This record gives sequence, C-alpha cells and structure tokens, in this order.
Amino acid sequence: EGVAAAMGLIRSSFRCAAEFFSTILLLCAFALMGFASFFMYKWQSDPVTGASPPPNYVYLLLGFGAALAVANVFSLCGACCHTQCCLGLSVCLSFVLLIAQLALVIVIFVDPSAIDQQVCPADDAACLEKLLPMFKDPAQHAGILLAVVCAVQIAAMCSVHFLKDMEGRKRERDDDEEAALDRPLREEDWEERQAEVERRAQRKLDLHKQALSTTAQQALERRERLLKKG
Repeated sequence: EGVAAAMGLIRSSFRCAAEFFSTILLLCAFALMGFASFFMYKWQSDPVTGASPPPNYVYLLLGFGAALAVANVFSLCGACCHTQCCLGLSVCLSFVLLIAQLALVIVIFVDPSAIDQQVCPADDAACLEKLLPMFKDPAQHAGILLAVVCAVQIAAMCSVHFLKDMEGRKRERDDDEEAALDRPLREEDWEERQAEVERRAQRKLDLHKQALSTTAQQALERRERLLKKG
C-alpha cells in the first residue's frame, strides 16, 4: 500500500510537470508562429525588402510552431485523459522536431548567410543603414527565440516521457491484478491470504500494545511526580 501510494504521488507529480511544460511550450509554439508572421509582414511592407522574398528560416519557424502546437495538444490530451498512446505520439513528434530545431539554431548562429536572404550587398553601407535591425542578424532574434523554445521542449519531452512510463507501469499493474482476480483460487492461495491477514492483524495488535504501554508508562510517571509534589 505504501509503495502504491508513493508511485501514485510520483505519477501525479510527473503529470503536473508534463501539463505545465506542455502548456508553456504551447505558448512558445504560438510565439514562434506570431514572430514569423510579424517578420513576414514587416519584410513585405518595408520598401527596401518588399521586392525580395522573405528568408527561408521564417517558413521553418512557421512550420515548427504549427508542429509544436500539434505535439503539445497530444501531450496535454494524454496527460489529462491518461492516454499512453497520445503521450508516446507526442514524445516521438517532439523528438523529431527538437533535432530539426537544434540544427536550425546551429546554422543560425554559425553560418546565418546559408539561410538568410541577402538584400543588400556587403559593401553597400547606404542600403544596410536602411534595413531594419531585425533583418540584419537572425541570431539576435530568431536564434535566441528558437534556443529558448528548444530548452523548454527538452523539459517538456522528458516529463511527458516519464509520465508515459509511469502510466505504462500502472496499466501493467492493473492488468496483473485483474488477471489475479479472474484466476480461480487454489487452496494454497487461500492459505497464503489467510497468513497475510493474520500477519497484518498481529502487527496492528503489537502497535496497539506498544501505544498502550507507552500511555500507561506516561500515566505512572505523572502519578509519581504528583506524589513527590504532594
């Protein structure tokens, strides 16, 4: 009983952690899509960059945000409804997305020119001055935002994975108990259960005796103190 209670407490803790991080990550997914949409709007409305297509990484941010939102809907459904299938699907999808996002973060910080759209020549200072700051270096906005999302995603993925394992163990335990109840009892099983009941009763009796002995000892000590005072 004590082990079952402890496992239930651990499972509840992982469920709370999974729901918390999944909710935060869902907000991060909306932030990715919102940032990418705002970036595209500013890019197309700017007179310097409007004639050129937006950078490729903006479309990746939109795709990552939408996929993250779907993965976290699965994780929240699995955590709330105790569905191991949804939790497993969320973990697999989140892992694939995490690898792709980490690769994009590395490219943004190491070689942003590989995915950035070059509007102005490197030696055209006048054109570079007209560019908005957010169009000059993706590492200062998209790279930082995506790195934060990856950190939150790792925490969410770990909590959902552990919750999935705990739910699987609980289901196995429930299946074993149902199988034990459905199995016809043999004479040895009755004797084993009877012995277990007798052991538990004896332990409770010993605890009661110990409590009574302690109470009686305290009463005698109080009586002795009263006699000494009198």
